[in-house]
Amino acid sequence: MSDRLNPDQSLNVDNSLISQDGRFKLVLQQDGNLVLYVPGGAARWATATDGRKVSRAIMQADGNFVLYGPDGKDVWASGTDGHPGAFLTLQNDGNLVIYGPSGPLWTMATLMPNQTLNAPGMLTSQDGRFQFKLENGKAFLCWSDSALRWVPDTKSRTVSRAIMHPDGNFVLYAEDGSPVWASGTPGHPGAFVTVQNDGNMVIYQSGKPIWATNTFTRLQNAEDAPKYIFRLDKFRIDTTRAVHEDTDFVSFAVKIGDQMLEPKIKRLGNLNNGDHTVDLEFGPLSVPSTIVPVLLNYQILNSGHKDDAQTTELLTQGANYLATAAGGALGAVISQVGKLLIGLFVADCDGPVAIDQVVTDGVALDVNTSGTGIMSETRRYRYESQTFCGESPDYKVTWSIIRP
Repeated sequence: MSDRLNPDQSLNVDNSLISQDGRFKLVLQQDGNLVLYVPGGAARWATATDGRKVSRAIMQADGNFVLYGPDGKDVWASGTDGHPGAFLTLQNDGNLVIYGPSGPLWTMATLMPNQTLNAPGMLTSQDGRFQFKLENGKAFLCWSDSALRWVPDTKSRTVSRAIMHPDGNFVLYAEDGSPVWASGTPGHPGAFVTVQNDGNMVIYQSGKPIWATNTFTRLQNAEDAPKYIFRLDKFRIDTTRAVHEDTDFVSFAVKIGDQMLEPKIKRLGNLNNGDHTVDLEFGPLSVPSTIVPVLLNYQILNSGHKDDAQTTELLTQGANYLATAAGGALGAVISQVGKLLIGLFVADCDGPVAIDQVVTDGVALDVNTSGTGIMSETRRYRYESQTFCGESPDYKVTWSIIRP
């Protein structure tokens, strides 16, 4: 068996190509799918044409690699016509490549200029761990087991094909030909898009990246979920809410996917201007390296005139209410929680001094902690204080997420 198809050579059903070292196999199956198998029998890449009638796969003299049905109609094509003399080869590294006289024209991981990926279809990283799929009207980048890494914002419109335009713009189109999403990279002729072995999908021009999904990972598979410690570290008071000291209570909560953890609440007592340690934390907690949502929220409340049980109950309600919001609704919910607390704490300058929620996901955590092992931020908060309390409070809060 050969490792290549030269011009005008073809594969019939149940025929295959075998890499020279014998480890990789490309098979035209009876179900119509052309599948690349790795040692052990796992599928690495496919044309996603199963269920369709395919009688042969031919490396045409014009450079196009095409799957045809028994009626002579094309079912799938590499889109590399216009390159006479090109050939298809299955390499010892497991990559399937079409070479022309000037070099590679197509790989299973790449869309070159003017090439189209039709649905259902996929680009697969060379090591087989990551795939960009057009499937069931959607486009997404995922692990090989379909755990999501990135999804373009197509405004819920159906995607039927992806085109790497010669001007460098990578565009997703609906069935009617209208664009539903674009990389926004025109003006870069010759650019191509590829799915890398690190999980990142990148557009390159002349060897330089011009766009990326920023989804690189050091994990070997989606099941190797990294663990994280979520911390509310400290806050600094530059101006208290009360005239002299604030009696501060702090709540800290974390939600991973649909799992809301019980908020942690701490009474820090009477505090004046300066730095104050909180040291509330959750974890280590496992978070899949997918787009599972991750939320952490916190509230700091000056409450010197309600008993601790009342304050704890109100902060717990606030934490749970915040966790129901994300995206565009988050700002409104934070504002609503703040107004609620201000309305309940009107005596002697009591009221909120900091309320916020951090919204991220498992992919962002994986990416942002892959180098230093930590992501951290300090945010500033100012609320209007009662007229008899002097200046408005000025707090700076620091949180962190640590990958042990």
